[in-house]
Amino acid sequence: MKKLVANHRGIRAAKHSKATPPTLVLGLAGLIGFAAAQGSSSADESPYTFQVIATVGSAAPGGGAFANDFEPTALNNRGQLAFTADLSVPGDKGDFHEGLFLRDGASVQQIVRFGQNAPGGGTFSVGELGHVGLNDAGDVAFSFSLEPFDFSVPFNGGVYRWSSRSHTLRPVLIPNVTPDTSGGVFLGVDFDVGLNNQGAVGFTGYPAVGGRATFVQDKSGRITRVAGPGDSAPEGGTFINTLEAFVNDRGDVAFEAKTIDIPHYHQVYIHQSSTGATKLIPQPADVVGADVWGFNNRGDAVIGGFYASAPPWGIGKLYTSDGTGITLIAVVGSPAPGGGNFSFIPAAGSAAGNAAVNNRGDVAFDAATDTGDEAVYLYSASTKTLRLLAGIGTVIPGVGKIVGLEQGELICCPPAPVTGSPNSNIALNDHDQVAFAATVLDGTEVRGVLLLATP
Repeated sequence: MKKLVANHRGIRAAKHSKATPPTLVLGLAGLIGFAAAQGSSSADESPYTFQVIATVGSAAPGGGAFANDFEPTALNNRGQLAFTADLSVPGDKGDFHEGLFLRDGASVQQIVRFGQNAPGGGTFSVGELGHVGLNDAGDVAFSFSLEPFDFSVPFNGGVYRWSSRSHTLRPVLIPNVTPDTSGGVFLGVDFDVGLNNQGAVGFTGYPAVGGRATFVQDKSGRITRVAGPGDSAPEGGTFINTLEAFVNDRGDVAFEAKTIDIPHYHQVYIHQSSTGATKLIPQPADVVGADVWGFNNRGDAVIGGFYASAPPWGIGKLYTSDGTGITLIAVVGSPAPGGGNFSFIPAAGSAAGNAAVNNRGDVAFDAATDTGDEAVYLYSASTKTLRLLAGIGTVIPGVGKIVGLEQGELICCPPAPVTGSPNSNIALNDHDQVAFAATVLDGTEVRGVLLLATP
């Protein structure tokens, strides 16, 4: 379930046991399309190849079929991909619910899905909540809603770790059970979870007192508060609330916070593990709110800044910062590779999952242009250049022609236009592999696909 750009209604599902997670081995159908796309590179850029990971309507590990959309959010340096997908299960009368999956080599494995018993108590509810943490060992961390679930806050959900070695789940946070750092117990969770290679999990939780705050659990299980309501902000004043917890291998944490009670207003901060100091990332003068979508080991955060304090989002700037300067990646109104000007950048606002940064400082994102294109772009930190990887009209041999990057259904804030609002989700690793979802046309058949692009 994406933050703000979410995609499910109320859902039902049969319960599944906590036995060894099912695995789907990809045969010829899963490997088809591993060929260079046409028209997506220039003479001085290495061409990309595209591999189909899954398609809407294909069988899902654990039963049923993939439906509606894909949300790839984490791609490690071994090429393992953590993604969320809606599922259609016989007997559900058209409703969808979500599962979390790990693609590893030629197989896709289920981590968890709606209806299963949750470790520590309860039953997993309608969906996974936002960004998924994945490290290079293949371990996964995530938040997932629990029954009964609704959209009031704090969300009734927990935070969990999945071990690649034992293939087992264990809880990080169980609502109304896990002790918080103030002496009470956590009341619930919010969207998005981070995970580093040392096993530290960053998450947003609701302690018994004070409201939404940012925390980190280390590998041993100890939970530490990073920032939250009532804590001093580095620019003066105090935080009203905080969210996000992207944690890098140094233990630094990038998060968002409010110090002024204005709707949709956030600034981005970096908490340094070595000193315990928190610093504010400067915003461009015309940006009124900012969201952090990734954080690397160099200390670079990828940030979407938007111009208006109310919808529509997607009208603003995408940039990176190490806490001091700002490097602009894309700006609405500026020229886009392949023609036209950027007209809508989902990550320049509150559409989570539509931008990612790797440890080299490269950034992948999706955007629309005023010429009618919807495309995935890659920014190179070393050359300071931007290229188009794939967009409307890109032909992927054996798969079809991309006709859009829109998928799923919006449930709030506000309805998006019929076209011009890509929602492909993005994952990126240090090899500049990019995972994203697209809608393709193959003859007369239109279908959604999850793709892995490799240079």
